Amino acid sequence: MRRRTPDDLAYAASLTLAENWHSETLEEFEGFYSHAPAGCLVAERDGRAVAIGVATPYGDAGFLGQIVVAPEVRGQGVGSLVVNALLSCLQSQGVRSVYLNATAAGAPLYERHGFRMIQPSLRYAGKVRGASHAHVRSMRAGDLDRVCSLDRLWWGQDRGFFLNRRWGLYPDLCQVLEQDGAIAGYAMARRRGEKLWIGPWCAATHVAAPEALLEALAQPGVEVQVHAGVLASSARAIRALGCLGLAQSATAPWRMVWGHDAALGQQMEILANGTSAKG
Repeated sequence: MRRRTPDDLAYAASLTLAENWHSETLEEFEGFYSHAPAGCLVAERDGRAVAIGVATPYGDAGFLGQIVVAPEVRGQGVGSLVVNALLSCLQSQGVRSVYLNATAAGAPLYERHGFRMIQPSLRYAGKVRGASHAHVRSMRAGDLDRVCSLDRLWWGQDRGFFLNRRWGLYPDLCQVLEQDGAIAGYAMARRRGEKLWIGPWCAATHVAAPEALLEALAQPGVEVQVHAGVLASSARAIRALGCLGLAQSATAPWRMVWGHDAALGQQMEILANGTSAKG
């Protein structure tokens, strides 16, 4: 195992693309590397990269993600090597709660390392017709401090680096919802071709129709294809996505935890995650 270098980022993106993980792109790997390069790892055999993984720390909690083993070395213990190295990386930083999303095929590997299932992480997709709302507007640079403060309160840890980076890359896909003159919700998205990947999407519990934030991501009357990941416990998100007509995928990964479950990202205000590798 070794720490990833900038030269490894394209290889990492090629592995996730081969797995059809369309949300885990070179742009995402660049973000992880900028945030916590010590958690971006590569496994080598005979001087050749054969596996990748990312450990993202947030105070005393963290996420594992983007763990991919090249097909030619699967079943040879490489995956366990990567998981052990990622866990050690987070433990050395004082992390006590580690989360990840696992497919049905991958869950047994993580269970052998002490992870346990919490709940399904549902996937939704479909077309949303854009609409304007008087209480929803584009996010401005001056909003970021307040958005990050709300996110830290609702999500449970500070992920301001990723929120600021998302706004910097896609300012046209960041919206805030105001009530009584104060920000009460926000949604961010990123564009992949003609599709939008939603997240984070959050709103105070008194917001009656948080789906307005998603409708504001597109021009009024224009339909856009969107994808969103929500935890099964988020009844508000499921109801809102149903109002928009989005369909739930037949299969869903499992949110799993190692160590103490700090309920990271499980509050009612959290509607959609950013990505499975960083919450």
